[in-house]
Parts: sequence; structure tokens; C-alpha cells
Amino acid sequence: MDRGRWRALISTAILAALVAAPALAQDTDSGLSNILQTAENDSHGKYLVTAGGNPLYVFSADQPRSAGTEAESRCVENCAKEWPPLISDAGAVASPDINPDLISKAEREDGSSQVLFAGRPLYVHSGDGAAEAPAGHGTKAFGGVWQLVAPDGTPIQPSG
Repeated sequence: MDRGRWRALISTAILAALVAAPALAQDTDSGLSNILQTAENDSHGKYLVTAGGNPLYVFSADQPRSAGTEAESRCVENCAKEWPPLISDAGAVASPDINPDLISKAEREDGSSQVLFAGRPLYVHSGDGAAEAPAGHGTKAFGGVWQLVAPDGTPIQPSG
């Protein structure tokens, strides 16, 4: 299948998944449960969110994927309760304004598959709600700093 047809197929799947409003951090039979989109506000600029509008974060204590090094989440047990990892056996798909080549996945120590963006594990914050301001941005907890993720994959620096 040529690249244009493949992208059209992915776009159609994304639209169908968005209409279906998939659940946060859960797989569905379609494998399209985790749709990455962008949101924007004056304080943080553009950042990644789930299909439900929940902000996505990276954790500075994690080991990102790089040449010869596998990604490793260091957020487990109590940390993972407050900062649930974005889990999907099928990975994730992106809205058209996000480069799908930046999406991958890595196995967590419990055997589940965590979605990565630009090689970094993604999380949501239990204190955030859909369409709310990202309350977790800049939080120092569990041995690192939690940051929103820009659409190019870079962590957004907290102000102040």
C-alpha cells in the first residue's frame, strides 16, 4: 500500500476513533484506544493530550529511548497511581497535526505496554480532568519533575 493511501487509512481510523470517544489508558478491540491530540493555552503553548482532553506528561526521572538504550519508566507503585501510565498493547495513533513516527511503545516491569512519544514514556495525572488546565505541569514528585510534552516531543519547561 502506498504512503498516501496508508495515511488516508490512518486518518479515517483516527476520525472514527475520535467519534467513538475511546477510554483513557485502556485498549479496545480496534487497538485505537489512545489517540494523541494537541491542546493549547496561553501559559504552556501547544501540548499533547488524550482524545478525552487529558494532558499528557513526561517524567524527568525516566530513561528515554535512545540509540542502544531502551526506554524505562521509573514511575511504579504509588507513583503510577498518581501518574497513571498511558497503556496500550496496540500503541497509539496521532491526530493529523502530530508526527506519527514519534509514537512507539515500551514494556513496563509489570508486562504492560506503555505509549512513548519521541522515546519518552507518557502519563496522565490523577489530579487533572478533561478540558481542565494541566495541574500537574512542573510538579516535583517521586524523584523527578513532571512536564507537559510539546508536539515535537520536547518537554515543556515549567515557568518560574
